[in-house]
Amino acid sequence: MAKLSSNKNLIAGAIVVIILLIFAYWYFSGSSAPEAPILSGTATVGSNDLLSTLNELKSLSLDSSIFQRPAFKALSNETVILPTVVSGRANPFAPLPGFVGSAGAVGALAVPAGGLATPTH
Repeated sequence: MAKLSSNKNLIAGAIVVIILLIFAYWYFSGSSAPEAPILSGTATVGSNDLLSTLNELKSLSLDSSIFQRPAFKALSNETVILPTVVSGRANPFAPLPGFVGSAGAVGALAVPAGGLATPTH
């Protein structure tokens, strides 16, 4: 029965690997757009649009007098400097000082170095 379960796991693993390989092949060899030549003798419609947009941007001029206006000069820096705060232990997974036991083990209890106090009646 254990051999049958082992064979099922092996077959399931092989199927998963094959599916992953098919997906990787499809993803990395998908239809890529052909590269446009760097220098072309003919201009395409998209490049004409780009050239016209660039020409429009070249004709723009920015008015720098806004920086001389009283409203701009009245602006102030409201930066708040935050104090540095210690964020915690350097290694949060290290055992706490004064405790005996494995802090990383699941289900382990940390016991104080002096032992547990027992109630008195």
